[in-house]
Amino acid sequence: MNYENIQWVVQQNLTNQKDLQTLVNACATLGITAIPIDIVPFTPLLPAFDRSKKSIFYGSTTFAALVGKDPSVNAGLFFNHDHFSMQNYLEKWGQYMLNADAVITTFKDLQQSEFDAEKSFFIRPDDD
Repeated sequence: MNYENIQWVVQQNLTNQKDLQTLVNACATLGITAIPIDIVPFTPLLPAFDRSKKSIFYGSTTFAALVGKDPSVNAGLFFNHDHFSMQNYLEKWGQYMLNADAVITTFKDLQQSEFDAEKSFFIRPDDD
């Protein structure tokens, strides 16, 4: 098969280096270009990459959001914010989640909740 018109654009920072290398090696075996790029957290801009080929993207939600906003490249994006969210995971997988007892809330609601002043929390953002 001829894969000259496609490429993978893969975020290399925030990606497990062994996984990245496995993907790059698999692409090389098939004759597919793999372009590692860095995405600066909270950046409003996609970094430069070859846009002449059809691109398949892999990386963070920030990366996906940037690609999603760019109609010149977003055909190769497999991401839906509503489906790839902690709230959806908890709703769909419930008890099978490692943090099945997690609570999705806002800082305002958390501040208004009554907890022991010494209670510790792990807080993870659900969005950038």
